[in-house]
Amino acid sequence: MKYMAEYVGPGHPDRLADTIVAKIVDYVISKDEKGLCSLECAVNNYNVYITGRIAAGNNKCVINKRQVKEIVEDVYKQAMFCKEKGFEPFYQNLRIIDDICYDKLSNEERNIRVFSDDQCICIGYAYNDELTNYMPIEHYIAIDLGYTLRSEILDQKNTGIGLDYKLLVVLDETNGVYRWDHITVSILNKIGYDNVSLINFVCNQINSRLHDLFDGTKYQTLSNIEEKLIEVNSGGDFNKGGPIGDNGLSGKKLVIDYYGPRVEIGGGAIWGKDPHKVDVIGSFIAREVAVDLVKKYKYKEVKVKVCFSPGKECPDYIVASYKDAFGIESIVPKERISGLSFYTIDAVYKRFEYIFKIIKHTLTLWNLFSSIQ
Repeated sequence: MKYMAEYVGPGHPDRLADTIVAKIVDYVISKDEKGLCSLECAVNNYNVYITGRIAAGNNKCVINKRQVKEIVEDVYKQAMFCKEKGFEPFYQNLRIIDDICYDKLSNEERNIRVFSDDQCICIGYAYNDELTNYMPIEHYIAIDLGYTLRSEILDQKNTGIGLDYKLLVVLDETNGVYRWDHITVSILNKIGYDNVSLINFVCNQINSRLHDLFDGTKYQTLSNIEEKLIEVNSGGDFNKGGPIGDNGLSGKKLVIDYYGPRVEIGGGAIWGKDPHKVDVIGSFIAREVAVDLVKKYKYKEVKVKVCFSPGKECPDYIVASYKDAFGIESIVPKERISGLSFYTIDAVYKRFEYIFKIIKHTLTLWNLFSSIQ
């Protein structure tokens, strides 16, 4: 059986768009925890389009067009589109089309934030393996290696390697043993950058991290990958990246944002939505229930569905299925799941408030999900 998963770096145009709306939401919620945000962003060439609505603050909106402009420019700088790293400083010539509706949050609307303003079905998943943070192993590896490259690129003193990159992990599983099929990395680099140095950089970082993750564990077969199985820029030179090389849209990387292709997704895009939105809060509920069940009852894996309807304080239902050690799927008895009133929007927000405050500007929701243990 082949298992595959991806990671997309923060300089990728879709991630630029995601990060812009995420940072706007972070700013708004830091000023008004019940602030309403429903935003979308698109980037292309030097254009940044932002639409949607923000309602936050008692007398006037807590954010304005100038502050949004500063956030957008900062996102581009942090993504290393600057001369210091050998790339064009896009942020100096951005054309920001801000079509956001800025409102204060009225008392009437503030009071109904505890109710769902939309419908959604959210999927939660957990695999009973603490070593992979209860995530599918291929997804865990792809995200971890993606973060490793991100950290090393940011820390390196050399310039010319960019944060616009994609990483693909392919594993082969036979009788419960995982082995490497291959890893593919496409990574932005400035014109003239030495290809041998680029390949060595990627291969060294990957193998060093794999050794740290799996050496001496039950995944020992994954603790090293032959360099011939690591493909770097196999499609040719990658010298034009970010919004100049491709357009980007927030909310497009849903499979990466959740659990990878092994698990079907539900709900919708989470980027640009405040934490009272049911797509966001429902995903936390589903993940919390899934992890709780595998830990308490030792199921091999659990899949949870959470359904919200408009105007409700808590989900319409939470249902879960599990697979045992033999791969047989069954329904989790209802009594093993806490009552629906335990999962009201307001109660869940308060329980996970520390997560929203501590883990900010995430590049995927993997960090948030894997923190619920």
